Amino acid sequence: TQTTEAAKLCRFHFLLARKKELDLVNGTQTGELKSLLKATVSEYESLHPQIALRAKAVGLKTWVTCL
Repeated sequence: TQTTEAAKLCRFHFLLARKKELDLVNGTQTGELKSLLKATVSEYESLHPQIALRAKAVGLKTWVTCL
């Protein structure tokens, strides 16, 4: 089972990762953000089909077309 301390660390990690994500999006021009997303889609699509992360490329493609 998870300890109280481990749960706190997990929440802290999530909050830091979210802040980093928001800072990246807010500090990046639309064209550059679109390029970053396209590069990530390519990286995810090159993964082995059994790797679950590959399915995340679909959502990223949606963001690319919306920008």
